[in-house]
Amino acid sequence: MKALFLSHALYKALTLIAVMGLSTSVLAQVPVSGKVTAQESGSGLPGVNVLLKGTTLGTTTNADGQYTLSIPGGGGTLVFSFISYVTEEVPVNNRSVIDISLVPDIKALNEVVVVGYGTQKRGDVTGSVASVSAEKIRNIPAAGLDQKLAGQLAGVQVSQTNGAPGAGVTVRVRGTGSIGAGNEPLYVIDGFPIEQSYDHDFNPLNTINPGDIESIEVLKDASATAIYGSRGANGVVLITTKTGKAGAAKIELDVYTGLQEVINKIDLMNAREYAEMSVEARNRAHVQGGGSATDPNEVRDVGNRIPPAFQDLSGIGEGTDWQDAIFRVAPTQNYMLTASGGTEKTRYLISGSYFRQEGIVMATGFDRFTARVNLDADLSKKLRAGINLTPSLTRGNGINTEGATQNDGIINLTLNMFPNLPVQYEDGTYSNGQNTDFGVNLENPVWILKNYHEKRRQLRLLGTVFAEYAILEGLSVRSSFGVDLGNRSTHIFRPNVLGAGAQLRGSAPARGSLAGIQSYNWLNENTLTYTRTFNNAHSITALAGFTAQRQYNEELLMNAQNFPNNFVPTLGAGQINGGDHAITEWTLLSYLARVNYAFKSKYLFTGTIRRDGSSRFGPGVRWGAFPSVSAGWRLSEEAFMRGLSPVVNDLKLRGSYGLTGNNRIPVYGHLGLLQASNYVRGTAITPGLAPATLTNRNLSWEKNRQLDIGLEAALSKGESPLPGITTAK
Repeated sequence: MKALFLSHALYKALTLIAVMGLSTSVLAQVPVSGKVTAQESGSGLPGVNVLLKGTTLGTTTNADGQYTLSIPGGGGTLVFSFISYVTEEVPVNNRSVIDISLVPDIKALNEVVVVGYGTQKRGDVTGSVASVSAEKIRNIPAAGLDQKLAGQLAGVQVSQTNGAPGAGVTVRVRGTGSIGAGNEPLYVIDGFPIEQSYDHDFNPLNTINPGDIESIEVLKDASATAIYGSRGANGVVLITTKTGKAGAAKIELDVYTGLQEVINKIDLMNAREYAEMSVEARNRAHVQGGGSATDPNEVRDVGNRIPPAFQDLSGIGEGTDWQDAIFRVAPTQNYMLTASGGTEKTRYLISGSYFRQEGIVMATGFDRFTARVNLDADLSKKLRAGINLTPSLTRGNGINTEGATQNDGIINLTLNMFPNLPVQYEDGTYSNGQNTDFGVNLENPVWILKNYHEKRRQLRLLGTVFAEYAILEGLSVRSSFGVDLGNRSTHIFRPNVLGAGAQLRGSAPARGSLAGIQSYNWLNENTLTYTRTFNNAHSITALAGFTAQRQYNEELLMNAQNFPNNFVPTLGAGQINGGDHAITEWTLLSYLARVNYAFKSKYLFTGTIRRDGSSRFGPGVRWGAFPSVSAGWRLSEEAFMRGLSPVVNDLKLRGSYGLTGNNRIPVYGHLGLLQASNYVRGTAITPGLAPATLTNRNLSWEKNRQLDIGLEAALSKGESPLPGITTAK
């Protein structure tokens, strides 16, 4: 009866998304192709994002504007998006060819975009900045905001390198630029820089609810990223969360659900085919040299080389499809409740969300609880202050599914499992491949998934407080302090029924481990901004400031064995037989400045410099400067272009040159480190230390020099007053 309280619109939304979740997983793949052209010229548009609405299935057009995409079931809606063009949505309706012309988005030129430590009108930007709004990604059912970037931005490549629920993705801005210092971009969430260092277990971006995101800007060239100095070489992703707006209180409930399922399984032999292959292989081995070492021509009985189960092939059927045994239909669900509003002087936004994603591999899953409080207030005519708080809890259950061999990856083990063995025998016991005559010992993957214990937890608090004061007209100072507190752990327990021969002997030792990391990262930023326009022609914005940041990590690892039974998996139930403890910390002190100048919005100039001092590097090379310059010429504002104004709405030639850095080396990479090394002293073995790495006092950051030249055009369909010049109809 509780379902009766759901509104009709919410019921329709839930039904639609559930159907979409099914359609992307169980229906046949229908290829759809076409060409995307510019309406004003009719020429093909390269790099247009083509996305199946509500999914992560997408592609981009090639140099001729052509694309091909496989659509589950031939249904759904394709979304075509491209910078400076209006986004179009086209229903597929079982069509195999869909061509479309995109219309220029003239209003986009006056949009305000977020850049490092400030904002600019898009038309005045001289660097390479790509943007995506919350509206474009809100209906993509993905766990993390990094996954939602897939197919949304030109020059930004998003790859899913691990299929585990909640796992991170790889993001590359304009390709790979480093061999050993990392290639992930710098993420800045509401002004707080976060360096990505996640692994298979943890993805810090998944602690943020994508529904809280207002906009995402990606800074791609040196002119845009130099303001982040030694961390800008791989690009910068600026994430801005939603804030409250003045007006009546507004409460929103956002709910969606869907289903995931393996679409294409790997085609493997069934039991009979496997038996026939085994018999043939043994026959061929006999023919090619089955005799003894003393008499190669000796004829032997081939039958005794064939496993007893394969002596009679007539009774062998399909056997077990082990992929069906471990895969399942996995639901995904998300619930988000938001309250926002305020007055002209005080604005607020409060949200809470719950996300749950079951894995398509049984016994795997990920869930997340998040809350957000964004509050800002005008305390006086000159003073404004605010606070952003985001606590979150993420939990994951899993197992290594991505291993390259049958011993360290559950999927690879499944693909190698013998199809003639059942998952369970009639008496309820699980089969295993450890007592076969096939020469390979394989554990039952279903048995492993039911008994292996791996739980991950992460508790995180990301918060920032700020105050902004208007000293004079056009001159303001802003100071902020932020913290990123984290506590995460991974608990693994492998009972004594797992391991080589365990199901036969029950003697494999139970093992357990617990890895925990506590971290805190604080940031203080202070900036002075001056904005002024002179004689309605000269516009200048100048920024200067300094920042300080410090991160502290403490890691603890414990191992245990000799558990008396499998009922209590905590390490205290066994014998602690090993452990490790490590503390790392780094600091970064920076000075920054930027000047933006525009003359009648026609001639544009930007100069940026940042000087960073980092504790990661050697004593003599801890400081580095990262400058950049860029210029733009709005050709469309010139008198000689006025005749083309009905056709050319905006035409800008821009160029930039700058220096950025990459500081992602080990925290103590410049120091010579020691490691434990026993040695013989007389007749006894004595604990000792030996050098593990060499000291390098000149170790410093990588530097990336970039030259960027571009021509940006915004065109529209229409007649030009100049004779002989028209646009394509």
